[in-house]
Amino acid sequence: MAFKFSVLCDLLQSLEDIHRHDPPLLLADRKTRQWRETDGWFKSHRRAIDGLDVVGAAALLSCLLPERRTDRVYGLQSNSLASNLARQLGFSASKTKDLNVFKRQGHGDLGDCLERVLTGGGPPALPVVTLGEIDRVLLDLASRNDFSSPAVKQRKTSTVDPLFLLANIVRRLHPVEAKWLVRIVLKDLSVTQLDERLILKSIHFLLPDILRFQQDFDAAVHTLKDRFATHQSCPDNQSATQIRKLVSASHRPIVGVKVSRSTFCKARSIDHCMKTVDKQHWMVERKYDGEFCEMHIDLSKGDDWLKIFSKSGKDSTQDRRALKTILKGTLAIGKKACKIKSECILLGEMVVYNEAEKQIMPFHTIRKYVQRSGTYIGVSRDSPRKTSEHLMIIFFDLLLLDDNVTMQKPAEERKALLNRLCITKTGQAIIVESKVLNFADQDSKRKLIEHFAAAVTDRHEGLVLKPCGRPYLSTDPGERDTSTMIKLKKDYMDGLGDEADMAVIGASYNAQLASTKGLDCNSYTHFHVACLLNPEDVDRYQARARYKVVGTISCDGCIPPDVLPQANHLARLHKEAYHPGAAPSSFDVQTGTARIDVIFPEPFVFEVLGSSFEKPSDCNHWMLRHPRVKKLHSDRSWKDCISFTDLQKLARQALSAPPDSESQENLRWIERIEKSCRRKIARASAQTTPTSRTTTPSVSPRGRAYRSGLAASAVLTSPIWRVRQEISVAVNETAGLEGGLSSPLKGIRSSSVIPESPTSTCYPEDVSRAIDDAENVGEDPAACKLQEGLPTPPTSSPLKDGANKSTGAASKRKGDQVSLPEVKRACLAARFGYKSSHAPLADITHIPNQRLPSNFPPSSLSLMVDTLVDKRIMALQRAFPGRDFSWLADAAHAAIVTGIRANICRHECAILRAASKERERLCRLSHCMVYVEDRHSPSGAVAVAHALSHGARVAYSLEEWLAYPSSYSQANLRAYSSTGRLANASANKPALQKVYHLDYFLDDRYPKVLGIYRRLKRLGAFRDQVDFIDVVVMSMCCGLVETRADHERLFQEDWRKFRIGKSDFNPQSGERSVQCDVEDAEIELSTGP
Repeated sequence: MAFKFSVLCDLLQSLEDIHRHDPPLLLADRKTRQWRETDGWFKSHRRAIDGLDVVGAAALLSCLLPERRTDRVYGLQSNSLASNLARQLGFSASKTKDLNVFKRQGHGDLGDCLERVLTGGGPPALPVVTLGEIDRVLLDLASRNDFSSPAVKQRKTSTVDPLFLLANIVRRLHPVEAKWLVRIVLKDLSVTQLDERLILKSIHFLLPDILRFQQDFDAAVHTLKDRFATHQSCPDNQSATQIRKLVSASHRPIVGVKVSRSTFCKARSIDHCMKTVDKQHWMVERKYDGEFCEMHIDLSKGDDWLKIFSKSGKDSTQDRRALKTILKGTLAIGKKACKIKSECILLGEMVVYNEAEKQIMPFHTIRKYVQRSGTYIGVSRDSPRKTSEHLMIIFFDLLLLDDNVTMQKPAEERKALLNRLCITKTGQAIIVESKVLNFADQDSKRKLIEHFAAAVTDRHEGLVLKPCGRPYLSTDPGERDTSTMIKLKKDYMDGLGDEADMAVIGASYNAQLASTKGLDCNSYTHFHVACLLNPEDVDRYQARARYKVVGTISCDGCIPPDVLPQANHLARLHKEAYHPGAAPSSFDVQTGTARIDVIFPEPFVFEVLGSSFEKPSDCNHWMLRHPRVKKLHSDRSWKDCISFTDLQKLARQALSAPPDSESQENLRWIERIEKSCRRKIARASAQTTPTSRTTTPSVSPRGRAYRSGLAASAVLTSPIWRVRQEISVAVNETAGLEGGLSSPLKGIRSSSVIPESPTSTCYPEDVSRAIDDAENVGEDPAACKLQEGLPTPPTSSPLKDGANKSTGAASKRKGDQVSLPEVKRACLAARFGYKSSHAPLADITHIPNQRLPSNFPPSSLSLMVDTLVDKRIMALQRAFPGRDFSWLADAAHAAIVTGIRANICRHECAILRAASKERERLCRLSHCMVYVEDRHSPSGAVAVAHALSHGARVAYSLEEWLAYPSSYSQANLRAYSSTGRLANASANKPALQKVYHLDYFLDDRYPKVLGIYRRLKRLGAFRDQVDFIDVVVMSMCCGLVETRADHERLFQEDWRKFRIGKSDFNPQSGERSVQCDVEDAEIELSTGP
C-alpha cells in the first residue's frame, strides 16, 4: 500500500509549530503536546501503517529518522543542495538570490527559504508523491557517493541523474512539503524534536527491542514481519509487557547487521559513580583511546568472512582491512585451534601500536593508517607513516559465538569466553584489562580511585564499569537501564580535565543549527578560539597582536545554555565584518580552514575544557580534544589567555611519559582525585550550614590560563599535609557532615573549609634572632612521636564571615589506631573553628605584639601538642636564659590546628634547630616579606599561619608588600627613586626577601606567573627579585639535613618555584626579562639556608 508523503508532512509541520510556538511553551507543556500530536497521528493512520510491506515500513522509518541512515551518504550540504536545486528547477536570478538568503542571520534554514520561493507558484503537478518514490530517489542518490556503505553502492536503481529526479519530485510537492523533503535530504529534522522511542514504539511495540539487536531498518522490519507477524502492533500496556517478556529470549543478533551499543552513564565524580553502582558487583575495565570496531565473522562466506562496522554503524571493512590478518592469527581462522565453528561477533578498540617505543600512539595517529572510503582524510600536515607503527586491536566484549547468544549472558561470563577464544599477542591483539570489584566492601572506593589513577597515569581515556550479572543489552520491561555501563573519564569530573583560557576572536552562523536551537535572528552558532603568537612582543613593545585559530566550538552541545546568550550579546556589541582578503582592524589572524563571518576587535575569554590533546585534521598543532566551553570570563582579558607556544608545550607534556616514575605519577593522581572529592564535600558542608543560604564557591584561583589533569598532575602534596611514617594518624570523617567523604586511602582525612584567617600577625625582629645557636638544644626523640590510640580530633563546619557557628557537635570514634603506611601519603590535618579578630589591617609591621588567637577547641591532639611545645620552650629557655619564647606556644598551636601538623609536631623549624650556626635567623622565612594572594582559601590560611609562626612578615596588601625593598633591590634603590611614594616609604625599612604566595600554584605554573608579572609591571612598582611559591615550598623553609633529599626530589618533580628578576636587572632602563628556571630552585635548595 502506497503511503502519501503529504500525510507525513502534516505530522512534521504540527510538531514544528509546537516547537516554534510564540510565546514559547514550557518544557513540560511542549512535551505533552508533542506526545499527543504524535500518538494521535499514528492512531489515525494505524491501518495504513500496518499495511506497509518491508520496503514501505523501512521508507517510513528512513523519512522519520533520517539521521539513523548512516549507510547512506548523499554528499550534499545546504550550499551545494541550494545550487543544484536552483539549477535543476530553473530559478531566475532573483529567486536564486532569495533561495540563498538562508546564509544570513534571521532568514531561517534552506527549507524555509525554498518554501518562500515556491509559495505562489500555483498547484503542484501530478501524480502525488509517495514515501516509496522518495526513498528510491534518495537510495539512488546515495549509491553514487563513495562514502556510502558497500551494500548501498550496489543498489543503483536508475541511470538518470538523481538530482534531476529529486527536482522533479519537488515540482510535484506543495511548498511546505518541499521544505520537509530538503530537511530529510540534509538529515536534519531536529526542529521537530521527535521522540525516537515513541516513533518506534508507535509503529510496533516490539520494534525498539529488535532494533537494539539489529540496527538496520530493513533487517529489523523483516524480522518483525516474519517472526513476530502474529502479534498486534499496538496492544494494551499489560499485554505488551507480557509479550515482551515472552519474546525477550528469542532476540538475537544477525551476523552482518550492526548491533546497537549498550547505553552509557557519565560519572561526574567518584561519589556519583559510587552512588550509581549501589553496592553491587561491577567489572572495571580500562578504556583505550581508539576507534570502536564491531567485528562480524562468518566462516561460511569463504575469504569474505569478515565485516567490520564503525561506531556510527557504517560498514568500514575495506578501510580497516589491515585488521584482517591480525584477526586471522588471533582467532586461528583456518586452523584446528580455531574455536569458532560458524560465526562470531566481537567488540574491540582499534589503536596504533609503536614497536620501537612499545606503546600505543595518540588517537589522531589512526588517520594515517586507516582510509575513509578509499581516501586518507586530514593527513596533509601529518608526519609520514613509520615502519615501526601498525594497527592493533584490543578486544573488550563477545556478543555472539556460533549458536550461543553471549550478549544475553552476564558480563563476567562473556569475558571468560572471550579469554578462551582469543590468542593474544602484544602489539597485535590483546584483551582489555579488567577486574571485578564488590562495591559493598568498605575499601571499594579506594580501589576504584586507584584503578582510575592508574588508567590516567598510563595515558588511557579512563575506565568503563560494567554491571555483573547483567546482559549486554537488557530488553526486560522496566529493566532497560539495568545493563547501563558507566564511563569514568577525567574530563567528566570538575577540576580533573584539561582546561585552558582561550580568546574568542570571531564567530560564524549556520542556518540549520540556528533553526534547531531556536536562536534569534542576531545570534551566532559557532565561535572561533585562537591563541596569541607573539605575547612577549605585545606585552613588552605593545606590538600588533597575531592570532592563530586553533579550534571552532559549536553551540550544539558544546556551549552551556547560560553561556550562549552572553557570548552572542558580546558578539553583537563588538563584531565587525570579516573579509578573508583583508586583515582585521585590531590584529592579524591565521584562520586556517575556519570559516569566519565576523571578527571581534576586543576578543573575550572562554574557559575551554577538553579530553586530552590531539592534532586536528590537516593541522600540525596540538589542540584540546572535543573542546567545549565551561564559562565565559568577563573579568579576564585576552592578554591573560594561554599563548600558542604554551599550548603546544602543555600538550606535549600531557601526552608524554611521567617525568619521574609511574608510581609517583599514580600517587599524585590519587591525591588529585581525592582532592576533588573533598572539594565537593566542603561545598556540601557549606550548603548545609543552618545560618547560610549561599553556596560556598569552589576554591579556584582567578586568572589561570591553563588547568590540566596532567600538566598540573603534581598536586598539593605538601609536607604540611604529608605525614611521616612514624606519625601518620587515621582521622574520622568531618563532624557535622552527614554522609560525608570517607577517605579511601590509609591516612587520608576528609577536609572541611578553613574559616576566614585572622588578622595579620608579626613578631619583633629580636625574637626571630632569639635562637642564634639552636643546635645546642637537645632533641627528645620520644617527644616527636604521637601517642598510640590517639582519638580523632573534632572538626567544625565552615564559618561565614568569620562568625563562630557550628553545624553540630563533634563526633568521636573509639579505637582509633595509629596508621603506619608503607609510603608517604597526603594527609589533611584537622581544622578547627576559631574566633576571628576584626582589628583593622593597617601596616602589619606596626603591630609587633599582636598574636594569633588561641581560642581553639580542646582535644587530645591539642593537649599533646601543648605538652610537646612546652618541653621545647623549657629547653630553649635553659639554653638562652633571659629570652622570652612564650610567643612560640601560640604560634605553634595556631599552626598545628590550621594544617601544619607535620612540621610543628616534629619541631623541624621553629623549635628544634637551624641548619647551620652561621644562619642569622632560625628559619629562612624569618627574613621574608610574604604576600598572600588569597588568604581566605585553604592553602592561603595555612600559608599565613605557617609564615607567622616562623617569624616572617605577612602582607595582605599588595602596596605594603611592594613598599618593602628586598636585599637584592636595596643596592639599586637610587636607580628607581622615581617610583615616588613606594621608594620613599621603603627607604628606612629593613631589606627583606620578597615572596609571593600563590594558591594552588602548581595548577597554573608559568602562565599564572606571567600574568602576575604583567600586573606588577602595570602598577609601575616592580623592581625587585621575587620568588613565586605555593604553600608546599613555604613549608620547606627549615632545611633540615635529614629531609633535604626529599625536598630536592620534590623540587625536581614538581617545579613548584619560579623566580622573576635576577642579574638581568638594568637600573638605567628599568627593563628586566622573566626567568622561570627550575635550576634556580634546585640550586638554592641544594645550598641550604
